[in-house]
Amino acid sequence: MTRSCRRASTTKVRCTVAWRKKPFRYRGTVTLWNDPDDPESFVYRTSIKRTRIKTAKPKSPQRGSAPAPAAPSCNPNYSGACLPLSGDVDCGEISARDFDSIGSDPFRLDGDGDGIACES
Repeated sequence: MTRSCRRASTTKVRCTVAWRKKPFRYRGTVTLWNDPDDPESFVYRTSIKRTRIKTAKPKSPQRGSAPAPAAPSCNPNYSGACLPLSGDVDCGEISARDFDSIGSDPFRLDGDGDGIACES
């Protein structure tokens, strides 16, 4: 809740208030002044407005925009051949030869560790 008060006169104070309580936002003023008939009490007036908080909607793709890039389907640990992301692959099962082994070599296709997989 936010509140900001200022003295309007020697006997009057006006506060602006605002707070959120889903699904609404409230804001307005509260004005207090001394009761002329009873100096020990106050008179007040409120003016509060309630508005609905707009919910964020997911953005839909605009017409003519490029589709989101597809997730990679080739294992990033090899370059020059598209190998599956998981499973077991042996050099005898694929036609690609002499391609780069980058990173961890999960299929153990670079037996001598020189960075060339399935050497011919």
